Amino acid sequence: LILSLDAAKEINVEYRVVKSPAVGDTGLIPDAEFAPGAYDVYILGDIAAEFLTTSQIRSLANLVDNGAGLLMLGGRSTFGLGGWADTPLAAMLPVNISANDGQLEPEGGVKVLPNTVGLENYVLRLSPTREETQRIWNELPTVTGTNLFQGVKPNAIVLATTNTPSREPIMVAMETKKGRSLAFGGETWPWR
Repeated sequence: LILSLDAAKEINVEYRVVKSPAVGDTGLIPDAEFAPGAYDVYILGDIAAEFLTTSQIRSLANLVDNGAGLLMLGGRSTFGLGGWADTPLAAMLPVNISANDGQLEPEGGVKVLPNTVGLENYVLRLSPTREETQRIWNELPTVTGTNLFQGVKPNAIVLATTNTPSREPIMVAMETKKGRSLAFGGETWPWR
């Protein structure tokens, strides 16, 4: 995902690898990264809440509420499993999460199935036409699994589900006061 975004000349991506949890008010990411106007969009890829300071999490939630975008990607250290359920950022997510959400990892992986709304949405549109976008999504490989959510918030929109019998939501979008958030329960690396 990061490489794809960075390939677009209109988008400047700054990638941070955080290898250890924050200690008190000190984390590996400088607080300036969470200042108003620092970034338009924040992408959290399989990072646990403990890797940011409490102040940084509050700042990030405030940024999203006031116009920044947020994308949280799936993994074993994100959403409820990553300790985000008891943080201010949980309110910004389009899905309800809890510490015991779990993972759905069927043998053979999970196919991402955009629904009608998702195929028309700019987030999942991979081609100028709906038919071509659908064809491309059908050809993409499965992802290893997805985070399970405790439900979709009332003002959120499901853009894609899994191909499993339960058709779990895997991509969900929501507008906050002035910003937007997107939850993708899967991982994007199989599509590289």
